[in-house]
Amino acid sequence: MRISYLLATRAAIVLVVVALAVIGAHETHALSLPETYTVTTTTDDPTLTTCDLSGSGPCSLRAAIIAANAHPSETGPDIIRFDIPPYGVQTITLSATYGELPVLSGPTTVDGTTQRWDADTSGCIDILGAPCIRLDGVNTTGGGLLTDAAGTTIKGLSIYGFAHAGEIVVLSNGDGAVIVRNFLGTPDGLTPGGDSYNGVFVAGGATGVTIGGASALERNVISGNNQPGVYLRGDENVVTGNYIGTNADGSAPLPNATGVFVEGNDNEVGVPGAGNLISGNGLNAFNPGVWVQTGMNNKIAGNLIGTNAAGDASIPNAYGVFVEMGAQNTTIGGSTPGARNVISGNTQVGVHTNNDIGTRVQGNFIGANLSGSAAVPNLYGVLVDNSSAAQIGGSAAERNVISGNIQQGIFLRGAIPDQPTVIQGNYIGLNASGTTAIANAGS
Repeated sequence: MRISYLLATRAAIVLVVVALAVIGAHETHALSLPETYTVTTTTDDPTLTTCDLSGSGPCSLRAAIIAANAHPSETGPDIIRFDIPPYGVQTITLSATYGELPVLSGPTTVDGTTQRWDADTSGCIDILGAPCIRLDGVNTTGGGLLTDAAGTTIKGLSIYGFAHAGEIVVLSNGDGAVIVRNFLGTPDGLTPGGDSYNGVFVAGGATGVTIGGASALERNVISGNNQPGVYLRGDENVVTGNYIGTNADGSAPLPNATGVFVEGNDNEVGVPGAGNLISGNGLNAFNPGVWVQTGMNNKIAGNLIGTNAAGDASIPNAYGVFVEMGAQNTTIGGSTPGARNVISGNTQVGVHTNNDIGTRVQGNFIGANLSGSAAVPNLYGVLVDNSSAAQIGGSAAERNVISGNIQQGIFLRGAIPDQPTVIQGNYIGLNASGTTAIANAGS
């Protein structure tokens, strides 16, 4: 028995020692800290790998991404910054030899605002606020910057000429990506950037992506693309404060095919008090400013759709907002002044619903200017086409002003038995105060 006792005691001691060793290993594990990689050349060559802060040798953007991917930080995103002499505007043209850039696989901040204007001046910004670091995809067949990592930020870049997927592509694991202060589809905010595809593509599965922000310093200019400026296939993403389909000062068209295309659920195109300017879109007679196709519980709020940045003149989309193909419970506007969309100046219809379910159009100015005092006409104000349980207006706070349109203010076509369209409490053919006529010419 004594021998058995000694053996059991020795085994217990060994287990304690092993446990303490494991605990000690965890206690002494150093968390991987973020690294900073500095791009110092426009040459697209993965062998130019001297990317540390010393700037002692050349570092390409491609090499910086490879280095960041090889260093997964546990305490915050790695940073890719730019310090490319002779400073000012610098264009990185991707090489056909190497093709598409590597996908960002770990949390990374790619910050073009770090480029200097000259040797002594930081914060390089070109005319009309255009970023000084330009990424040109003319020689490639892939996308621009792609991320498949949560917590990525892409800011201060002009990205254009990428003919596949998009200028920025957020893949299914890219939750929480932040995309701010970029020009996407245009190098300078004045001209299109060649064969650009989507401005931003958010894949199915990606959630919590923020495109733009409430401040003008967070605004993206997403214009000149041959497909949608923003394509939302994921859920619970926010598009706010951007210029989509216009030049950089919001005074002239620089069209995408469609402004914002929504397929996912619970997305927000504009938020109360911080909407987008979505104008000038439509490379044919159909493409709308905002197109909701399928999806549930999407919201469109606080935007100017079809006007200039001042909301007093037309920069038309073909259609303003189009909701179709079984999309459910889409809300256009809301019950507060900040949620109001101004949907005016469009070539065809301000708001068109078609084979959708439960769309609410509330609190908007449709055919009137920003103050609701004068006409900026659409062809039709609202066209309800075989929709189920649509609601146009409601309480006084949900009142639409549907006035100044060239044809009918509201046109109902088709009917769904037992699921009628409710039209209530709107000013149709009047100004916002209900005191002066701004007639719809149709009826």
